[in-house]
Amino acid sequence: IHEREASETEARMKDMHRSETRENGESEGKDQPEGRPGMITRSGRQLPARGYYATTPFEEALQARDDAELLQEEIPMNETLSEAFIKNMSKSQKEKWASAITKELNAISKSIRKTTREERRQASSLVKTKLLLSMKYYPEKNEVIEKARFVLAGCSQTLGEDYGYTYSPVVRFTTWRCLMVTAARNRWMVEQMDVPTAYLKAELSDDVYIRIPAYWNDYMPSYYCSGEIVKVVNAIYGLKQSGREWNHLLDKDLRRMGFQVCVMDACLYQAEDGNTFIMVYVDDLFITGPDRGKVMQAKDKLKELYQAKDIGKPRQALGMQVRYEGDVAILSQEKAIEKLDRDAMSNKGARTPMDSGYVNADRGKMTKFENVTTYRSKIGSLMFIACNTRPDIAQAVCYLSRFNHQPTTADHRAVNRVINYLWETKTKGIRLECDREQCIEIYCDSSYGDCRESGKSTYGYIIFVGGAAVSWTSKRTKMVCTSTLEAELEATVQGLKEGLYVWGVIGVLTGARVSVTLYNDNLGLVKAVNEGKVIERTRPFRVKYYYLREELIKHGIKFEHVSSEDNIADGLTKPLGPTLFMRNREMMKVG
Repeated sequence: IHEREASETEARMKDMHRSETRENGESEGKDQPEGRPGMITRSGRQLPARGYYATTPFEEALQARDDAELLQEEIPMNETLSEAFIKNMSKSQKEKWASAITKELNAISKSIRKTTREERRQASSLVKTKLLLSMKYYPEKNEVIEKARFVLAGCSQTLGEDYGYTYSPVVRFTTWRCLMVTAARNRWMVEQMDVPTAYLKAELSDDVYIRIPAYWNDYMPSYYCSGEIVKVVNAIYGLKQSGREWNHLLDKDLRRMGFQVCVMDACLYQAEDGNTFIMVYVDDLFITGPDRGKVMQAKDKLKELYQAKDIGKPRQALGMQVRYEGDVAILSQEKAIEKLDRDAMSNKGARTPMDSGYVNADRGKMTKFENVTTYRSKIGSLMFIACNTRPDIAQAVCYLSRFNHQPTTADHRAVNRVINYLWETKTKGIRLECDREQCIEIYCDSSYGDCRESGKSTYGYIIFVGGAAVSWTSKRTKMVCTSTLEAELEATVQGLKEGLYVWGVIGVLTGARVSVTLYNDNLGLVKAVNEGKVIERTRPFRVKYYYLREELIKHGIKFEHVSSEDNIADGLTKPLGPTLFMRNREMMKVG
């Protein structure tokens, strides 16, 4: 009975294929390309002809029925990537892109497998696919390489069906700067490694199904054919859980190598003997330590496990460019700045990122800026630069980001001024050098009630390790402060919290207890905390006051007064004039 049903189904399919061929004006006996399936149509779906991946006529009929039930979108089977993207390129360019695409699809083919009939019946949905093409620059080779990436659309996944938990830790940039400063001071070698197709090395614990795209057989005339439904067995890029699966695999292998997770950062690993450190940022690995031989031994093991690429001394990492002047590492973001749209007609040659009187301007008379998306896009790009390598623009970007919901034309001009300032100083960056004893200095400051719209204050802090800035911020307080003492206390508490984190990371890297000094320009707060006085003004915020005193006593932290001119955090709370700004930028070690 099964054989009879299958033969009848096959006959109907062939008849439908002949009729469609006649309608399209094609010859019925046209030869198919070698290694490619003939195409038949059933229920509006294009499916491979019998014998290409179905073993018997009966299984072919069942597979055709399952495919027709599962698929919900038409796939443009007649359009190929080469026709859509590469047809206008030269022959040499086509060959380079074809090689990159073939290499990527070959890697993907090892991360999928054919499905059984039961699996196709149980699959409730298919995840969409996409091929991304980009150019990647390798500074160590001074060349640009074509790169293809086959990704899955995680937005088409369903919670509880094809994914569950998705969290995966990422190293803090503060930790990376602390690592680079410690290595510079102790003259450790820092080696960078990159794991190619890292996600594909991790096995997937959820059931995920995809459909082979139309262009697949143009570059991979292999075991799989266009239109076939396959199961994903490895964590392909784009899936919501891919990062988590890769992190679990890497964590397990690093523990087998004798490394333990640092308490302060889940992406910083320390060897059991304490002489080697590995910092992980997704698929980028940074290895350092005082013992050169053990660093090389760790690199060899990673090459064996993941076929990791040896990049050598970091030159471009985490979206930043690293250049060296002797033992000094300078972090800059020239490429990120060059991607910003420069407004050449306004604020050309700006010496400061923001006019010193802009925060006091009357916003009620300003005209609304219509293109909100453009404004937010520029703010996002500036925020990435300000948080990583340019503390000198942190205050300006923080202030302008407050108006993302409803910017004005004046705000947009102010954003363009920041961009022009960055263009004029795009080669500048943070200097990671230890020009003094490896101690931690925390400068805190606050601008009381400077927000005209809410009455809230702006606070900022900047933390130095051996004279090199490793962490900074500029933020508006979450609640209204009723006095300058309360505003300064809020800034000091927030700076201390971040300082204790830096103190812990440096302690892990050096194995020594370094001294910590806290600075503030409010003499009343410094005296009240050091002398332990509970005065009338401290009662509304006594919890933070007692927290600050307790942490200072417990960790032996000094709390000292500094003049406003020498308080480096002053430039993080308000815009400064050209002379004061230049001096403040120099003290921030931006050069």
